[in-house]
Amino acid sequence: MISSAYTYYLSQYVGRESSSNRYTTHKKSELRDIYNRMVKSNRRSPLYKIEEPEEAQKYAIDLKEASFALIDVASALEDKETKSGFINKQASSSDNDVAVARYVGEEEPKDDLKEYKLRVSELASPQINIGNYLNSEGRDLDIGSYSFDLNVGEYSYEFQFNVNSNDNNRTVEEKLARLINRSNVGLKAGIIENESGKVALKLESVSSGLSDGREYTFSIKDNDREEIDAVKILGIDKVVTKPSDAHFTVNGIESASPTNTFVINKEFEVTVNSVNADKDVIISFKPDIDAILDNLNTLVSGYNNMIEIAHSKNDGTYENSKLLRDLTFVSGDYRSYLETSGLKVDDEGYIEVDEALVVQAADEGTLTESLEKFSSFKNMLLNRANSISIDPMRYVNKKLISYPNPIKGFSNPYVSSIYSGMMYNGYV
Repeated sequence: MISSAYTYYLSQYVGRESSSNRYTTHKKSELRDIYNRMVKSNRRSPLYKIEEPEEAQKYAIDLKEASFALIDVASALEDKETKSGFINKQASSSDNDVAVARYVGEEEPKDDLKEYKLRVSELASPQINIGNYLNSEGRDLDIGSYSFDLNVGEYSYEFQFNVNSNDNNRTVEEKLARLINRSNVGLKAGIIENESGKVALKLESVSSGLSDGREYTFSIKDNDREEIDAVKILGIDKVVTKPSDAHFTVNGIESASPTNTFVINKEFEVTVNSVNADKDVIISFKPDIDAILDNLNTLVSGYNNMIEIAHSKNDGTYENSKLLRDLTFVSGDYRSYLETSGLKVDDEGYIEVDEALVVQAADEGTLTESLEKFSSFKNMLLNRANSISIDPMRYVNKKLISYPNPIKGFSNPYVSSIYSGMMYNGYV
């Protein structure tokens, strides 16, 4: 009999997916607890005879494996609950057009994190120089060699370039733009064109904001050795936009940042995109809907698989009504809470996740309390799955031979081992 149980198990379950993971590997104390529960179950078990033993084997193995799968899911979610579980949170901004938030604090957010009221009065900006608009096909610089000095912060660079007989203003400016971009000195250069078709050289600092108390991020001047003032002819020393810091208040306290991305209280990284001087943007946490839906669907899928097994046998050989009763008792006890969380329980015991209702509850702020109840449902379901895995034979029709001794209990042979192969395969 035991060989047929192993044959069925090997053909149906081995090799389909890994049976060993962090939730089916245990410490010695955990294995000892499983053993003690098996012994306790034996003491209470009467002597009985199984009808259609080969079919009962298959059913017991299916039921045990399904309960293991549900245990894995529930255990994974239980582990996640120390990291917010069903109530996963993510950084939130009440107006993403003004500010986008990302959590950068401790690995797991604290439950007592406060919200922050943000007002942005000025964005950080880079320095921008735009030169003179020159005739694209003309040539304002004579043929020859030129140089100029570029100061960026505390560093000074000398740039040299040539104007050839076949150059015009556009090709000269394109040549300078390539030279500056390739030098990697913290500037971006490009050519812009006005409505008249004239071209100018645009220089922009890569970084924004002010640094070291300087009024400008960079400055340009002609080299003193040059007879012709190329910088003045090109006009690239003209500042059209001064660099500035971002200015904002957090809960009424004024602050500034050289960039438009900054960190609030070592918790939220905020990137501001526009000014909102007259209205607060609330930076806080909100439920992570995607993570919540994924967790709900995962657990519901494991539960529905058990319900499916209970419905799969209706020929009287199996006590499917008892299995259904045990499972639906759990869902029935929490039915009102499940439905307010967006989980609908139908007449056959199946649960369906109404994702639209979950999203609506999150938007209305009622989801967190409901999900706390759902965590209780998950814990009760985990206990039920553990009980089923220890003794799947309770859900098989059998003829009672004798009751256990009510006065002096002793450990009977573990009857389930014959039918489910004693295959606690993941417990290694």
